[in-house]
Amino acid sequence: DMVDELAALPSKPRIVLCRPVPAFTEAFKIRNSVIVGEIIPAVDAIAVEKRLPVVDAYNELLGLGANFPDGIHPDPGGCKVLAKAVAEAVKSPIVKYE
Repeated sequence: DMVDELAALPSKPRIVLCRPVPAFTEAFKIRNSVIVGEIIPAVDAIAVEKRLPVVDAYNELLGLGANFPDGIHPDPGGCKVLAKAVAEAVKSPIVKYE
């Protein structure tokens, strides 16, 4: 619904989806198994259906567990990696569909 609402705006924004970052603990009732088994497939399905690019924040940060002090939220170093991945996707003139 959010994608459709954004796409209907008169400004015609460029929409880029983002896979969630990995969870390195089960703090806050967040489980990596749900991210991998349910959320990422849902994001990917929307991307295919709507022909939207996806930032793969999950794999970009997968090896950076030390940058998640509480196991869920990235620290400034992790945020920098995420920001770089998002910036590259937004700046890219070529839309890549997965």
